[in-house]
Amino acid sequence: MKKATIKDIALHAGVSVMTVSRFFNAPDRVSGKTKDRIQKAIQDIDYHPNEIARSLVTKRTSTIGVILPDIRNPFFGSLFHAIELVVREYNFNLLLCNTQENEDEEKRYVHLLVGRNVDGIIIAPVSRDSILTLKRKNQKTVLVDRIYEDIETDSITSDHYHSMCKAIEYLTNLGHKKIGLIKGPAHLYPYAERLKAYQDVLNKNGIPLNSDYIRSAEIQDSDIAYSAASDMLNLPERPTAIVACNNILGMGALKAIFKNDMHIPRDISFIVFDRLSFLDLIQPKITHVAQAPEFIGSNAARMLMDRILDKGSKTYQKIVINPEFVIGESCKDIRH
Repeated sequence: MKKATIKDIALHAGVSVMTVSRFFNAPDRVSGKTKDRIQKAIQDIDYHPNEIARSLVTKRTSTIGVILPDIRNPFFGSLFHAIELVVREYNFNLLLCNTQENEDEEKRYVHLLVGRNVDGIIIAPVSRDSILTLKRKNQKTVLVDRIYEDIETDSITSDHYHSMCKAIEYLTNLGHKKIGLIKGPAHLYPYAERLKAYQDVLNKNGIPLNSDYIRSAEIQDSDIAYSAASDMLNLPERPTAIVACNNILGMGALKAIFKNDMHIPRDISFIVFDRLSFLDLIQPKITHVAQAPEFIGSNAARMLMDRILDKGSKTYQKIVINPEFVIGESCKDIRH
């Protein structure tokens, strides 16, 4: 059987060959109804483009690489899903790379994607070196969530500092002075910012820092967070509140609280950064900092597509969004 061509698509869809070409190379210039007709024609005649030949003409591979640190984390899963929806609009393909928070794996994926001539990369980096490599290679890149403020590249992240300030200030306003923190590694931007916010708010309120109340955990391992929270809960003078710096750490902390037969908020107040996937099932409602991974992902994808298609701003965009602080019923007022 003869292989279908774009001429066959045009004939089947009742449009010009130029319109079909525009559908593949500049989809934003094709109306929604026409896109639907062309897409149906592609399916009807079982058209499969010759990507190698197409890339020689367009100088693009129509492929984007996405490098994420842990796709088991619901935050990054939601972020990727949002990227995928946008990229699909442009008829681009995605290559997903999961580094599992490993620098060597990240560097390997960076070299793999650059070697495959992807048109752009969206990355939540583990290593600063990876971003410097992408800069040297002149690779179009958008950083998500984790950024390096001194490296010039497009980025979109949350205001980790001020959102954590809100959480800690909320607890101090309720009378809490013994506030436990389960944190991530300080070399990663979000966790460095959240730790700094914790320290600054306590200092501002004249509350001495207690190293027993600050515990580190691997951010992709809820079991380590469970151990960290258990240690705090079994201190002779345990904290009156615990803040977990991401949703996986939050799951470990909650497990420790329940295993110790403690009730939220009667025995311990609790706040988590990020929304837990099962949050709506927990009573009382957990107070949390709600980031917007879908917004971050979709905007990162559009920023990158604008770079690839030479649209939009010529200067680098650095977008910082404000997460929502959602007050539930998991924090006790202990002022009286």
